[in-house]
Amino acid sequence: AARRAEDRPLADLLGTELKNVDVVLVGDFFYDRQLADRVTPWLAGLAAAGLCVLVGDPGRAYLPKERLAFVAAYDVPTSRELEDGEIKRSTSWWIPVAPAASLAPTGLASMRTLPSSARIDCSRM
Repeated sequence: AARRAEDRPLADLLGTELKNVDVVLVGDFFYDRQLADRVTPWLAGLAAAGLCVLVGDPGRAYLPKERLAFVAAYDVPTSRELEDGEIKRSTSWWIPVAPAASLAPTGLASMRTLPSSARIDCSRM
């Protein structure tokens, strides 16, 4: 059964345990190396704890593709004032459930691309 998101004051939640959360959606978070280095192990830990973690990314340099499973790509209209063209290729990714040790910064796991017939199963929530 779906639950309503909790009302929370704005705060930096990175590195914290998320309670009463089933799905984590991350959008355009990998534009900075320090932020990517901080958020990646946290998201991997959330996935290892059983949360469904989905990532949307418009092609940022620090997206850890080797730790993600590709889901889909989309051509998104944008403006030349914001991007280098009128269409930006954006991708969706999933952090597969894996033991936390295999996703630790010192031991990168080789993540696979999902087969086209695969579905991300967040129904266990």
